Amino acid sequence: MKLHQAAYNILALLSIFLSRKQAFHIIADSYEQALRFSFEHFQTWFNYGLSLISSGQSFRAYLIFKECLRMQPKNLQVCLQLAKIILEYIYDFPSLFETFPSSGEDGQPLLKQTLNQQQYYLNQHEQRPRFIDLIDEAIDYCQQAKDLDNPPFARSLLLLAIAKSFKARQTSIHHDRQALFHSAIIDLRESIELDPYDSIAHFHLAHNLSFLNQTQEALKSIETCLLLSPDDKYALHLYTLLLTAQKQMPEAYAQIYRATNDYPDINLLLTKAGIEEELYGCEQSIITCKEALRIWKNEYQPILTNNLPYLRDTSHSSGGNRPSSRSQNPSVNLETDGEQILSSQQGTLKVEDGIKNLFLFGFRPFASLINDDNPLRNNPSPTQFFSVQPIYFSLLQIFEHLVRYYIKLDKIDESERCVKEISSLSPLCHQMFYMRGLINDARGQLKLAKLNYNDALAINPYHFPTLIQLTKLLIQIGNYSLAEKYARDAISIQPSNYQPWYLLSLSMEARGEYEQSVDVGATAVHLEEDSPIVSYHSIIRVL
Repeated sequence: MKLHQAAYNILALLSIFLSRKQAFHIIADSYEQALRFSFEHFQTWFNYGLSLISSGQSFRAYLIFKECLRMQPKNLQVCLQLAKIILEYIYDFPSLFETFPSSGEDGQPLLKQTLNQQQYYLNQHEQRPRFIDLIDEAIDYCQQAKDLDNPPFARSLLLLAIAKSFKARQTSIHHDRQALFHSAIIDLRESIELDPYDSIAHFHLAHNLSFLNQTQEALKSIETCLLLSPDDKYALHLYTLLLTAQKQMPEAYAQIYRATNDYPDINLLLTKAGIEEELYGCEQSIITCKEALRIWKNEYQPILTNNLPYLRDTSHSSGGNRPSSRSQNPSVNLETDGEQILSSQQGTLKVEDGIKNLFLFGFRPFASLINDDNPLRNNPSPTQFFSVQPIYFSLLQIFEHLVRYYIKLDKIDESERCVKEISSLSPLCHQMFYMRGLINDARGQLKLAKLNYNDALAINPYHFPTLIQLTKLLIQIGNYSLAEKYARDAISIQPSNYQPWYLLSLSMEARGEYEQSVDVGATAVHLEEDSPIVSYHSIIRVL
């Protein structure tokens, strides 16, 4: 026992030293070795889970903390860690390849697939629960943590509210959606009573109030959040959107201008581009989108240049979704610089060294970023062409905006060039079909546009922009019954967005349902008064 305790103390000291070098994968490997001699030693398991989180191995950390919870079922910290992992890393969990309701404007793809996940986890006996089941599991852990303390721990209430809000955003039934938002708001207000100086709780309260179109109360909460944490970029973003909902565009632009100067963030820049479209026209918006492209290049070029997997969970061994043993810190490098750490498992993209140029610098075709020996080309999986690597999510989002702005300027050739530049990333993902549909629509090729929109919805039935564009097209060609169907589908995804309500009123009017059309149109007008320039769903935050 004494030898075991001495070994554990040495390991703890080693962890402190290596954490300063950010060599978390070495810490994780050390604790994994220690588990062989630490049967049900809780602290070893718990520290192992923490090191896995730090090294980007979220799913393995999730499994380890579940084992910790088995050892100590009433440990509040373990319950909160499990809930936090699920909410922050749910998209990284293996075998999560399904569609689910969400916002279309947030640019977050609804077909989620972590790199290298399929080959390994298809061989596992344990099946990963579905997406909504994971959120329910997070709610259960938060509820357990809440019940363990009396009065409840403020962070337990905060995470419980975040989980409920997260579930509400994926719920299409209006009554259930509203009930979840109201329940989350109650928990957040109770959390603020226990800890009035928690800026994150004030942020989430404002965020949930904004989903219910309670703009004035949301503004009060977000102003309190900014008083407590003036440099919170998420709060600055939400404050800007609330100002646009109040139709205070110059004030919103001044706010987002300062925010983008302090935080060169892609989401902030795309919101800035939307406001600039209203104030100054699409030319200025295109300049901002090119600035976002420059930021994407600066952020991800080192990853692509060094053939590093994207951030987390992108290289696996037989032990799960764990990264290569090579250190990402130059001061603790365990392997030679020549070694490649990009996995050769099915579905992994190998990227050529670097991106020398981007669109605004003489953009090189994206096909040239993929090597000829790419296993995706040699042995593609049936689903690989329908999903996008996480590193390219924000890039697709930027190009979606560019395509729309070029079309509004009647520069169809430029928008088509944008689509061609990125078509090699994932030629059959729903975003590509959506952008092709926009171009066909602008050229007057309505049959091709409808075909592309239908293909996008076949891959992802919850893509809100596609539903809106297809509804407009169906009204244009006179198919009012089908237009009404798609308008209702869009309403079930974003009930507080005025666009589907307005299109629904147009289709009803064309069918002669004048009284219902007036009521629906009045709803659209009411919602438009509090509608932000960009959906509130575009802000994704846990803690």
